[in-house]
Amino acid sequence: MKKILIFAVMMLAFLSIMYAQTTYYWIGANNASWQVAGNWNPIRNVPASNDILIFNDSSTKNITAVPTQTIGTLEVLNNTNITLSSTASIVLTIAGGTGDDLIVTLGSSLNVNSTTVVNITLSGTATGSISGSMTFTSASGTPGHRLIANALSSLVFANGATFTFGPNVSGNAFGNAAGSSLSVIFQSGAYYVSRGGANPFGIGQPGSVVVFQAGSWYRHEQSGGPAFSGRTYAGFEHNHTSTVTITGTAVSSVNHLFVIQGGLNYNMTTGIGHAVRGNVYVNTGATLNFNPVSSGTTFFAGTTPQVISGGGTLTLGANAIWDLTNPTGMHLSKMDIANFRMNLNNNPLMIDETDITLSGNANITSTTPLSVSKSHPPLLPNYINKQWSITGSASADVNIFYAWSAADDGGFTWGDLVPAVWKGGVQFTPTAENYDVSGETRWLRVTAPLSSSKDISQIGRADGESLEEEVLPVILSTFTATMSAQNFVRLQWITQSEQNCTGFYIYRGKTGSLTDAVKLDGFVAATNTSQQHIYFYDDLEISENGTYLYWLESVDFNGIGYYHGPVTVHVNFDGDDNPTPNIPLANALSSVYPNPFNPSAFIAYSIAAPTQVQISIFNSRGQLVRNLYQGDKGIGNHRIEWDGTDDNGTTCSTGFYLIRLTAGKDSFVRKAVLMK
Repeated sequence: MKKILIFAVMMLAFLSIMYAQTTYYWIGANNASWQVAGNWNPIRNVPASNDILIFNDSSTKNITAVPTQTIGTLEVLNNTNITLSSTASIVLTIAGGTGDDLIVTLGSSLNVNSTTVVNITLSGTATGSISGSMTFTSASGTPGHRLIANALSSLVFANGATFTFGPNVSGNAFGNAAGSSLSVIFQSGAYYVSRGGANPFGIGQPGSVVVFQAGSWYRHEQSGGPAFSGRTYAGFEHNHTSTVTITGTAVSSVNHLFVIQGGLNYNMTTGIGHAVRGNVYVNTGATLNFNPVSSGTTFFAGTTPQVISGGGTLTLGANAIWDLTNPTGMHLSKMDIANFRMNLNNNPLMIDETDITLSGNANITSTTPLSVSKSHPPLLPNYINKQWSITGSASADVNIFYAWSAADDGGFTWGDLVPAVWKGGVQFTPTAENYDVSGETRWLRVTAPLSSSKDISQIGRADGESLEEEVLPVILSTFTATMSAQNFVRLQWITQSEQNCTGFYIYRGKTGSLTDAVKLDGFVAATNTSQQHIYFYDDLEISENGTYLYWLESVDFNGIGYYHGPVTVHVNFDGDDNPTPNIPLANALSSVYPNPFNPSAFIAYSIAAPTQVQISIFNSRGQLVRNLYQGDKGIGNHRIEWDGTDDNGTTCSTGFYLIRLTAGKDSFVRKAVLMK
């Protein structure tokens, strides 16, 4: 029994040694051989299929004589740069273990530079994680170096990683076996650089070995044409002095399409259409042509605003069709596109640096080349100090969106006034939902022809009046009437500022109706000062007891009068104390005070008999803004405050408002001015 136990222990020890996984660190010099045991620490006398091999000494070294071999894991860490080569065609198989099995960290690189084929294969379910760089190339010849993965999404190039294939290589970098389908992933921020060989997709479309996720890039740096028919890229960049041509009919998709140098002929054909989902950029000196031999439709089909820009040459051939299907639109930052045409499909085409957007169910044609520019001539007060020159042609009228700043219209207070655009001298007035002139940025949208005969666009008031602020002649803060000890009525009013005012008249009446009042003799001249000023007027013509109402009229230089009041005073020549005046026996909308107002105004009114009362606020268009009060009111003088907001609680804009009092069958209206 004891012998059996000893034998079992010895067998366990033997198996433990036999299947132990050993980690080896490279300590060899530059150009040292992989196969020399002393170049590893510990000494690698007996290579095993589960060995963990690590390069992490932060050096840059060439490793020669790499053999056909199976290992467990290969790691390049700590800003170490390794280049592998061999004197014969070899396959380095990574069998895998726990965690990722091929690792290249950010700042490190694992390269192949060999005139004979070096094939690195992740077998079975082995995985790789690349954050650094890998380059497969050769000094001469065209060896078919490979980096093969065999499981779904098993080899991942992460953000910051770059894989470069070529020059002097052949074939597909990741192989062309069906079993490798979708095995290689380029995540956002990762790059595939093609300097030689064939395409990275490997197997026939629509299949693919590689997946380019959104935000990744394919950079074409060779003279051979890239694969496009039936292929899906994220970012595609041509960056080679040559001109390459892409053709095919199978539907393709690319996010960004960049041409940095050389030329790219995008000659894809088919009526189904190919998709560009991101930006198009043509660098200065580079060329991008859309010139298919037969009908070829390109859909601009992003989900965020796309941009066409760059200082290079961009041309549409006769068979090229551009369809804007992106609902968020496109920024056109490049106005020199030869034969520019685009089907808008009711999506916005934003002309950058012009504050113009075109939209609508129309096709921009090349009959008259599209051109949009803006300038800032001094056009006030008839128009804003901004105008546009718009030329072009379209299959139908287009929606044109114009934008300008408050500075362009001199900070004009539009209030309820409506803007309009004069395009080629023809007025186009927007509907209520197609303009906003309340903020710092103002805009309007109209439907108009995109024709060269109507190229100049200018914006002004729809009513044709001047864009000059209407300045009220008087801002009144106080108006009172009192009985003096000498038995005359003294009227006092205080102005906070005056402008273009000739002076004041006083009206006296015994009812709440201004039309029944008489104008008193005497005219009080205005001072037209921007400072506070106090005025007095003594009414010496009263000889009977009673209640009197007074109105104040300020008259501007144009003869237009503005009325304030009434104010009430009780006159008693018998020596009794002045009692509270009797309640007027007439329905009346007595006054709005102050007027102009900001932010609130008090509305005074009188009711002769109990009745249903409604007080409503309307803007200058006659639209109901606020239902201020609705209900029963008894006999007497009443007052209600309006805080300058509408029924939704939104502060109303500067402008004229009509206050309507409905008392039974009677209706009264007064004008008030909200001035901010």
